[in-house]
Amino acid sequence: MPEKNSKASAKKSGPNEARSQESRWKREFSAGGVIFHSHNGKTHVLLIKDSYGRWSLPKGHIEKGETSEQAALRECAEETGIPLGDLKAVEKLGDIKYVYQLHGKKIFKAVSFFLVESKTTALKHQWEVQDAQWFSPDEAAEKIEYANTKEIMKKALKRIKGL
Repeated sequence: MPEKNSKASAKKSGPNEARSQESRWKREFSAGGVIFHSHNGKTHVLLIKDSYGRWSLPKGHIEKGETSEQAALRECAEETGIPLGDLKAVEKLGDIKYVYQLHGKKIFKAVSFFLVESKTTALKHQWEVQDAQWFSPDEAAEKIEYANTKEIMKKALKRIKGL
């Protein structure tokens, strides 16, 4: 009898238990963009300073009925003040996934990022964004502090060079 209990305990602490735990985590789905603007042969990339004071990319929750592309464009417009009509999704760059904690609860988050072209450079960032600025591609790549976002930026910069 004790042997059965020890086997059951071993199963609970194995990979299936970890998957079961993950399935209880809250899940969030967001979308965002690497916004760029090209004029007279020069390209600039837009970064926002998030609520933690770190340079990053605009992103936010996908609302009911929205596609990830629609959400990315809406969030880019909302966070930067660029009119939605001045933004165009060029292509999907990829997804990043991570886990964070809020009020003691683990949250699994997946963010779809798009390469977004802007027709304008005028900015009026919203209250939840500390700052928004245009940078050269090299400066933008250096300023991003989140490792998974740096990877998305690298993909975007390779693609921008090919346009």
